[in-house]
Amino acid sequence: MPSLTTLTLFTGVAMLFAASPGPNFIFVLTRSLSNGRASGQLAVIGIWVGALIHTLLAVLGLSAILATSAGLYQGVKLAGAAYLVYLGVRKIWAVSLTNTAQAAPETNSSFRDGLITMLLNPKSILYFFAFLPTFVDIELGQTSLQLAVFGIIQSLAALLVYTVIVQIAGVAQTWVRSYQAQVNVASGVAYVLLGVWIALR
Repeated sequence: MPSLTTLTLFTGVAMLFAASPGPNFIFVLTRSLSNGRASGQLAVIGIWVGALIHTLLAVLGLSAILATSAGLYQGVKLAGAAYLVYLGVRKIWAVSLTNTAQAAPETNSSFRDGLITMLLNPKSILYFFAFLPTFVDIELGQTSLQLAVFGIIQSLAALLVYTVIVQIAGVAQTWVRSYQAQVNVASGVAYVLLGVWIALR
């Protein structure tokens, strides 16, 4: 097992990584502002599960294959960008739909959207492949176990940080409720721009 010092240091890094602006951060913030805390929390749980899947891939060595294969990595990156654009267009289009039957599916899909956004996030792919292993101490052995521990810590850090964001955004939503349509459009535009930015990187 990693030393207490290493675990403490990594926990701090994991919190900073989760709090840094990126696709997951923006997705949780905008989903919470648009749909409320319940929807935002479902998105957070989806991202958390996605982080656990990334951890499993790292332990199995599959993330290394993905990150070192230029074609495969580019394909995943473009798929993630396309999905963000799709979410943005869907949100903007939904503004013109006023009945609750049309509005409900987005809340219901928050877990799925969070999971897919996390799995196709190129920032997360590189993090779990290139950065996570730097904390592994080869001399201690059991490298797979060490990777698993670090991955679980990262997933829990994301769960904590994004839950805080959901709560803050939930409070803010009560202030912007009268401008909900504008918030939804702004959220949709943010998704589209983020998707385009990822695709062009």
